[in-house]
Amino acid sequence: MRLTKTKSEAGFLVLFVFVLGVLVGGLGNHVWGQRVWGMRNGPARHDMREFTQRLDLTPAQQEQAKAIVEDTSSQWRELYAPVDRKRDEIRAQSRARLRALMTPEQLPKFDQFTKELDAQREQQKNSR
Repeated sequence: MRLTKTKSEAGFLVLFVFVLGVLVGGLGNHVWGQRVWGMRNGPARHDMREFTQRLDLTPAQQEQAKAIVEDTSSQWRELYAPVDRKRDEIRAQSRARLRALMTPEQLPKFDQFTKELDAQREQQKNSR
């Protein structure tokens, strides 16, 4: 009886630690995504509006700030361009390998699936 209770408590503890790890990992991923990946392309338009309003920028300052942000965004795009190209190469290689696994019946479904993924990726890219 005592051994069964101990096993149950140990199982509960393992499950609790697992669930806690999932929650902390999810939160960490969200924060990392917002702080690092979300900053890749500079401040969004609404951020510039808030920046302008909070600091009460003059029209001349607004134009200069806009030029700085656009220049910075350009530098970030230039920095990430080689990585983006390499990522696209890896994605294409992976898809070719996956296509080789598919049956003729699965190929149209796979093509549709990847087309939807590409559309979502493009939509996310354009929303930044």
